[in-house]
Formats: sequence, structure tokens, C-alpha cells
Amino acid sequence: MNSQATGSPVQSEGSYSLSVSVNEVSLTFHAEDAQGLPVNDLKVDELSLLDNGKAPRKILAFQLMQDFPIRAGILMDTSESMEQSL
Repeated sequence: MNSQATGSPVQSEGSYSLSVSVNEVSLTFHAEDAQGLPVNDLKVDELSLLDNGKAPRKILAFQLMQDFPIRAGILMDTSESMEQSL
């Protein structure tokens, strides 16, 4: 069940839904071919995007993630409880 009023939360039978009108949405996705290999040369005019069955008015930006730097982090538990494992 979705609320028709903007920003109004609706709760029923243990589920929670929040409907909010927005002007812009950021979408990240992965495209692959029939063999499961990534499609690296996809162009915006080759996409078909729908929001509730309707095409968006405008696509503001389209960038391939392969053009972005990789960011990674390492988390280490160095507390006394892990001292023997280090």
C-alpha cells in the first residue's frame, strides 16, 4: 500500500512504505550480454528507462562506471579480543 500524500509514511501488516516526489534520481546499474559479460560500450540512446510505466522527461547525465577510479578500504579489528589473531 502506497501513500498518495507526499512524504506520508504508511504502515500495514509489518511493511513500511514512504512515497516522496523528487525531481532527480541517481541510478546505478550493470548491463551484461547473453554470455554474462559486461557491456562496456552502452550508449544512452540504447536504454529504455521507465518509472511507473512512463519514460522519464529527461536523462541529465550518463557515465560509464569504467571511467571512475576504484575506491577500496580495509577494516581491521585491532582490539584486545583479536590480539592473538593479529
